[in-house]
Amino acid sequence: MCFIYRLNDSIEFRPDDNRLINLHNTQQQVTLSASCARCLLLLVKKRDLVTQHELFNYAWGDNAISATPNNLYQNISLLRKALKGLTSHDNAWIVTLPRKGFQLDDNVTIEEIAAPEAASSSTSVADEMPPVAPAPPPPSAGLLMTWFKYKKTLIFTWVVFITLLAASLTAIDYFMFPHNAIAQRYIYYKDIEACKIYLNKDAYDSVAYRKVLGALEVSCKHNPYTYITVYPILHTATALSCTAAIGHKHTQCISSIIRGFK
Repeated sequence: MCFIYRLNDSIEFRPDDNRLINLHNTQQQVTLSASCARCLLLLVKKRDLVTQHELFNYAWGDNAISATPNNLYQNISLLRKALKGLTSHDNAWIVTLPRKGFQLDDNVTIEEIAAPEAASSSTSVADEMPPVAPAPPPPSAGLLMTWFKYKKTLIFTWVVFITLLAASLTAIDYFMFPHNAIAQRYIYYKDIEACKIYLNKDAYDSVAYRKVLGALEVSCKHNPYTYITVYPILHTATALSCTAAIGHKHTQCISSIIRGFK
């Protein structure tokens, strides 16, 4: 059975289609991303402290290992913004408990209502997600240090592999496929001094691009056309610095990697 939840008698949360609805003005609605909706559903269902470990497992399921703390904090921020935007109440809504997790504010009232039968045909977020796995018991100090060293080595190896793969694919794409096809993947962003900056429209993240541009070091005198692709989760970007726009017959480009931006 599917349920809907009424928060503070002013907002209705429908997990089956990830929607928040203002009960006083039903035309005012917000559709959440799947991970945002799952985070809110767990906070609503548990009505107590929810650890980061629990949120990762519930909101991302099998993909929890690839989610980062930044992804989680961004989802919580989007939830707060959506809830505050739908009501005039000055509620905190979601409280952060440092080094512990999150929970709904104590003043938030929750009413659970069985959804109409017609809505039960769709698969709800609650039905899709696996049960929350309990947090693992804390390991001993020796095991903890060994685990951290292993995890650090594994992450470093993975980042290096992905970075090299991205650079290789960029180079292969440039030298083996028609330049016009590559050019169509980028959109003009702006001129920075003598450089014309183009951004990959298939991997567009404005915040990440601004950070990359701040760290970019290219010679605009000899290579005035720069094409950038950002991989935000890896804090890595690739840049093609070219003598002319991609698509020109005699264009020459240099591929470079930018790492470490946050």
